[in-house]
Amino acid sequence: MRKKDPNAVVDDYLALLDDSLQVWNETVAALPTERLRKQASTDAFLRAAVGWETFLSDWYVAAINRAPGPFVAAIRKQLEDRAPSTWAPVVTFGFGEHPTVEQVVNALDARGRNVTFRDAADLKQRAASDLGPPYFGVVAALQLRDLRVIDAVKAIRDCLAHRSSASVRTMNACLDALSVKEGSLRKGGQATLRLTGIGKYLHGRRTVQGYRRLVAYHNRLYGLAERLRV
Repeated sequence: MRKKDPNAVVDDYLALLDDSLQVWNETVAALPTERLRKQASTDAFLRAAVGWETFLSDWYVAAINRAPGPFVAAIRKQLEDRAPSTWAPVVTFGFGEHPTVEQVVNALDARGRNVTFRDAADLKQRAASDLGPPYFGVVAALQLRDLRVIDAVKAIRDCLAHRSSASVRTMNACLDALSVKEGSLRKGGQATLRLTGIGKYLHGRRTVQGYRRLVAYHNRLYGLAERLRV
C-alpha cells in the first residue's frame, strides 16, 4: 500500500492558509463596518487554527506511516510491559512492522479521532517516542519561540470555542509568554485581553509593515508548517 507523504500534508495546509487569506482579503474589502471586519478576522483565524490542529494530526500520522520503527517498538514495549512475563513471548500486534495509515490512526486512538496534543511541549515529547528520523529531527528543531506561538494559537482557538474564564486566563498567559521577537503577535502593554476583544486584537496592526495580526498569524503558521517539511 502506498505510504502517506508528510510533505503532501504540508502542501495541503499551506494551500488552506493561502485560500484563507485570499477569502479574508476579499471579505474585508466588501464589508461596510469595522465591526464586521473584526468578525471576518476572527473567522479567518479560526479556519487557520483549526486547520493547524488537523494538519498536525495528519502530518504526525503520515510521519509514523513513513518511518514506523520507533512507534512499532514503543507499542510492542507497552504491550509487553502490561502482559505477564509468561505471556510476553506470544504478545502480538494487529499490524506488522509497516502499519497502514488506518492502523496507525487506530493505534493512536481506538475511536479513530484526530491526534491531539495538550500543548507544544507535548508534541515534542511524544515525537521523541513515536517518530523516526528525519521526522523527529524537524520537531526537535522547533525553538522555544516556535513552541510559544503554537501554544498561543491553540489558546486563542480554545478561548473562541469554549468561552470560559479558564480559557481566557490561559490565552493571556500564552500571549504574555510570546518572545519579544514576536512583536507582530504580542497584545501590547500589560492589558488583559478579554473574549470580546479578540476580534479587535486579531484585526489590529502591530508590525512596521502594517500587517494586521491576523496576517501575521497566517504567516507564522505558514513558516511553522514549512519547518516540518523534510
